[in-house]
Amino acid sequence: MYLDRLLLLHQRLRRDKTFSKPALPLSDTDGHNAYCQLTDVKAMLGCTGQTRFLLGCISQLQDGTFYLEDMTGSLQLDLTGCQTSSGLYTENCIVIAEGELDHRGIFKAMALGMPPVESREDSLAATKGLQIFGEDTLKATDWMAIEQAEQEAQADRMVVLSDVWLDKPSTLDHLHTVFAGFDGLDTVPSAFVLIGNFQSQPATTASTDYTLIREQFKSLANVISRYQRLQDESKFIFVPGPGDPGPGNVLPRPALPAYFTSDLRQLLPTAVFASNPCRIRMYTQEVVLFRSDLQNHMRRLCLIPPKGTTGQPVSSAAALFEHLCMTVLQQSHLCPVPLENQSVYWQYDHALHLYPAPDLVVLADSAASAQFTFKDSACVNPGSFSKGAFAAYNVYEREVELSEVPDDAMESG
Repeated sequence: MYLDRLLLLHQRLRRDKTFSKPALPLSDTDGHNAYCQLTDVKAMLGCTGQTRFLLGCISQLQDGTFYLEDMTGSLQLDLTGCQTSSGLYTENCIVIAEGELDHRGIFKAMALGMPPVESREDSLAATKGLQIFGEDTLKATDWMAIEQAEQEAQADRMVVLSDVWLDKPSTLDHLHTVFAGFDGLDTVPSAFVLIGNFQSQPATTASTDYTLIREQFKSLANVISRYQRLQDESKFIFVPGPGDPGPGNVLPRPALPAYFTSDLRQLLPTAVFASNPCRIRMYTQEVVLFRSDLQNHMRRLCLIPPKGTTGQPVSSAAALFEHLCMTVLQQSHLCPVPLENQSVYWQYDHALHLYPAPDLVVLADSAASAQFTFKDSACVNPGSFSKGAFAAYNVYEREVELSEVPDDAMESG
């Protein structure tokens, strides 16, 4: 699994001009090579005192001792005083390390970075039309029709709500406010995405009344039934959270069990009960939805505290979200943390890949709402709807709108 991730990033890195050897020898104004040549770990034997660039996976092969591994071998890694670029550096993430091998055979890293992000356009060009999204290949005429529809959908939106706690009566009041607001628009959103957790407390076999959860989803169906226009013109998508009924803390997470959602399925025959994470095609754009408390999780696992442009540790939630977004985009993976911290079905790890980079990545999290854009990929955390926060994505403008339920509506709820 980690080998697949490493090979994917190595393939992507070989197309980056910074790490691609030019056909003609070029140098900068100081006479140094104008590119960074990567060295295999195995080739570091006898290279003591020479600055080299290595691509590998940070591993803890011995308790308290970190190594840099690639396909050829491993080297003990010294991160003392190491400088880092944007990202959250945890065990098992794939990095580019600049440093020297000392006389003890330990690689002293002076700087760590992650493989640069490749734009979606460049990735698609490199794959030469290979269908990675998973759907059937569209004919050229069908694709042209979709592009035309996207140009005409200037007011269309996708609305994303996370932490829709159905066991809290105020949540249903907030949903009425949101649905009523969008129902009154000339163009209603083409999609409403409701993401878990759907309970304020994690579901457990010991303390959870599953019959009550079923009734709460029935109450949600009753709320939606009051807005006939949304039923007819909008697609409803439901994505489970880590605390919802399911097979435990493992990714990818299957859809909500049909036992809980039978009333919703009857009211909304076209509703989609998706896995976590899931992918959506919105016209020509690819959207990835993922619910996990990833921001705080990765921050706790950091080997080196993230720093801002001034070199000081990051303190604001917005800056930390930028580091998180850069991490998942550079790693081309939604959850690049050790397996002991987040279990993954090995045979389905590809479902967590972000390659090519999507047009929109929704990192639904219990942290405060935030957004960040890098190259041609936008990232957003819609925030917790239990606090009134949600997000809307304008498909035509490719812009994210962070919103909140008005204070008077929340107080009345």
